[in-house]
Amino acid sequence: MGENVLDRIKGGLFGLAIGDALGATTEFMSAGEIRGTHGKVADIIGGGWLDLPPGEVTDDTAMTIAVAKGIIRNKENPITAIGEEFLKWYKTNPPDVGNIIRTVFSLYAGDWFEAASRACRELGGKCAGNGSLMRCLPIALAYADEEKMEEVTVLHSNMTHHDSQAAEACLIYLN
Repeated sequence: MGENVLDRIKGGLFGLAIGDALGATTEFMSAGEIRGTHGKVADIIGGGWLDLPPGEVTDDTAMTIAVAKGIIRNKENPITAIGEEFLKWYKTNPPDVGNIIRTVFSLYAGDWFEAASRACRELGGKCAGNGSLMRCLPIALAYADEEKMEEVTVLHSNMTHHDSQAAEACLIYLN
């Protein structure tokens, strides 16, 4: 892998983490609430609804790192390794886990796709969410072959979000 490619991969992942740490301060706040509480947020100051220390990232970055680690472990067929990395992360008792993801983890019994399907039924069909979108960047960074990138993108999304709209959002973002 060339130095320029490695720099671009690092830049993408660091940029994602920095943006997450910056945005965690105002996550779930309206524009008016942000202005009233912070004025303008231009620095990584922490806080937010999770009361994170400055520089701490959310589940979005943690799961992105899990995707990257899974791809590194088995680039040809990373889904099992990604799932194992998700489980490792979840066992750390993270401060936040999205509702869809939490439901999938509670139903997981060895088959991610079945757990996602069951979670979708339990959530009354509200299972598109943006969780898979938040973590899909490593896929675009790892696969030059567009067909393989799209295959892994859809599978990775379907592991936790049993709704074609979630996978489609990832494909649009990565293309």
